[in-house]
Amino acid sequence: MNDTKIGVRQFAGCEVCKLNVADRTWRVPGDFNYNAKFLFVAEQFQPTLAGKLKKLLRACDFPTDDIEIAYLTRCNAGEEVKAQIREGQHCKPLLDRLLSKVSKDTIVVPLGATPCKVVAGKKSILVAHGTVSDLDGRICVPTLHPAQVIAY
Repeated sequence: MNDTKIGVRQFAGCEVCKLNVADRTWRVPGDFNYNAKFLFVAEQFQPTLAGKLKKLLRACDFPTDDIEIAYLTRCNAGEEVKAQIREGQHCKPLLDRLLSKVSKDTIVVPLGATPCKVVAGKKSILVAHGTVSDLDGRICVPTLHPAQVIAY
């Protein structure tokens, strides 16, 4: 997984998005690893997520050299738009396009309730957590968000 670059570049369609305000922080995708063994899908871009996730994975003796992170939104949208994100209204076409390019051997891991709903189509992370399902020919295993794990 490459280090995330922070920038102000916007993407096609951003100009019509409700999240498009001047002070948003955008994730500028670098060389995305479409063949990573694990693709973690988080709700929205958070600069510290990759570090927290790697720390948790290393504590569990999980290899962290072949993972990638995708987001339901390309920016840090904040709390005010969580309902719209939960409904998959923002950046969903970009995420769908990314998922269509990911290797069929990649295991998709939605992190938390919202990615579990939007990506895996599951209503409850508490029920879906750790279950294995099919996502367009890929293995999908929803799990708790690292912040939840750290909190408990």
